[in-house]
Amino acid sequence: MSRTLDQTLEVETPEQVVLTYTVAGVGSRAAAAIIDTAIIIVAWLLFGAMLSWAAREFGSTSDALRAPWLTSLGLLGQFLLQWGYYVLFEALADGQTPGKRRMRLRVVRDGGFAVDFGASAVRNLVRIVDQQPLVFYFFGMASVVFSRSGKRLGDFAAGTIVVQERAIRVSERVVDVDATDIPGAVPGATADTDALTGEAGGAAAAVRAGVNARAENGGGPVILPQLPDDLTALLERFVARAPELEAGRRIALAASLMARVRAVLPNETVMVEPDLLRILARERQARSSGAAVSVDAAPGREERAIVAGGMQRWQRFGARLQTIQARGGLSSIPEEDLSDFVAEYRDVSADLARMRTASRGRTPDEMYYLGRLVAAGHNLLYRRRALPLHEILRFLFTTAPAEVWRSWRPIALAALLLFGPMAVAFARVKAEEPTGWASLISDGMRQRVEEALDRPLEGRAYLPEREARARGPVLASGITTNNVQVGYVAFAGGVLAGIPTVASMMFNGVSIGAVLGYYSKHGIARQIMGFIAAHGVLELFAICLAGGGGLLLAAAILIPGSRTRADAMVDNGRRAIVLIGAVTAILIVAGIIEGTISPNQWPDAAKYSVSALTAIGLVAWLASGRRALREERSR
Repeated sequence: MSRTLDQTLEVETPEQVVLTYTVAGVGSRAAAAIIDTAIIIVAWLLFGAMLSWAAREFGSTSDALRAPWLTSLGLLGQFLLQWGYYVLFEALADGQTPGKRRMRLRVVRDGGFAVDFGASAVRNLVRIVDQQPLVFYFFGMASVVFSRSGKRLGDFAAGTIVVQERAIRVSERVVDVDATDIPGAVPGATADTDALTGEAGGAAAAVRAGVNARAENGGGPVILPQLPDDLTALLERFVARAPELEAGRRIALAASLMARVRAVLPNETVMVEPDLLRILARERQARSSGAAVSVDAAPGREERAIVAGGMQRWQRFGARLQTIQARGGLSSIPEEDLSDFVAEYRDVSADLARMRTASRGRTPDEMYYLGRLVAAGHNLLYRRRALPLHEILRFLFTTAPAEVWRSWRPIALAALLLFGPMAVAFARVKAEEPTGWASLISDGMRQRVEEALDRPLEGRAYLPEREARARGPVLASGITTNNVQVGYVAFAGGVLAGIPTVASMMFNGVSIGAVLGYYSKHGIARQIMGFIAAHGVLELFAICLAGGGGLLLAAAILIPGSRTRADAMVDNGRRAIVLIGAVTAILIVAGIIEGTISPNQWPDAAKYSVSALTAIGLVAWLASGRRALREERSR
């Protein structure tokens, strides 16, 4: 059973200090998700109200021209709220959305590092799988419950954990410390401890030390404690938290505690929860009377020395942490204060290492409290909020194309899964074989083909000129956001061994091939080809990259090689999100082309020229990545 009645996880920092994090439970994470969902809904309603007001204010003479752009803006706003809310908040607010901040949760990377854009993007794009079926988060919650580290599928792929942070108040005394416990200490000296550590987090920590057994009240009988300090403290926390625990969890914890008490007190009757309360009451009475606490006094001697010698330093560090967190991070403090903070962090980390050695495998409350301080300091030191422009450009024009070359095998497989079914569907629909393939064509697409056949030959285009002007922006934003989401789904499906990724690629291939075959069967393939020519190269290439990203995640599960599956998921997830970043950028460019060039009544030759230019641009982009990859390998 966890030492603190909480699920905990230990990580080792670059300073080789082991930190203990309290893993967030299902209840607190669900509450945070509800708060964030409510914020998203309210934001969307306010945004929609603003768009409605703008549409009314424009007046009837300009509605026909401006309404499509307002609709397009609405589609983009909805997309950004759906996909960008979590990614941006977690990346820019040090792992906290408003809901997580309210519930005192934080996302950190394995190893205790602050979450970055890449990790935040991976864990939140995989959210589309975690929240299935529909939005009930069955997969995500099941993963959190059965995972020892409380991870949902997105956390496994991103290498992140969600930790619980609580404000801690330490308000007990270290009394009667022997002069032999602390070199140079004055006999009888005491250390008063009363510190508020801000968001250092963790379970309630208390500082205890042994006192000399003595009979008081006229030499009356002495009631001696019978339980070790750590077990008594555990009983205290159980009693304090029992009303908040779920029934099953409470019963399981009580049974485990009763087993531990029976092991220490074999002659005691400890069968039901009230027996624990009776024994705890007796322990409280013994300790309040001044009796010796130490069933395990010898191992605790060095611990008490460290606590008495370092508590004031810990208090100062906790107060400084609270101040810096309130100001928004280390960037808000002067350079000299930063140097002091780093020095204090090193001292407190050294104290934690000494406590771990002195505890000899146990987890005393003092060490847990100190670990929370070090963990909070570690998160501040390794937090990175800024994303400089030069790094964005380097990512887009060097890192991303280099990853395309590095991941060419899964990308090629994704292309085969897309274009193979596309070719089959095109041939079957065009040949009018009685195999049911034509049923893949939607009623809306059939109607568009019939309307196209009724228009004069010289005016046959995918969209009539008036409709192109009116619906061009809406089509561009709608198709672009849809394509980006298709790419995200193909990527996220990789965490389920790639089965949804394969299905998504094949389904989209069949859908595109069927539409092209239907137009070709009616002799008007030129119409749709003229429409998609300008942006089609970019869109199809981006979909293949997204499928390659999903297959990278699947490879981590199916063929991890010499790595563990957990390590392979994190490694491949970091590579795959680079591809998804490229997918998003490419589809934005494709969307701009689709909204400004594709609907226009340009000659086909002009649109094919745009298509050729995009292909040349892709070749140049890939060439830059090839050079970067060669330089990386040569180094």
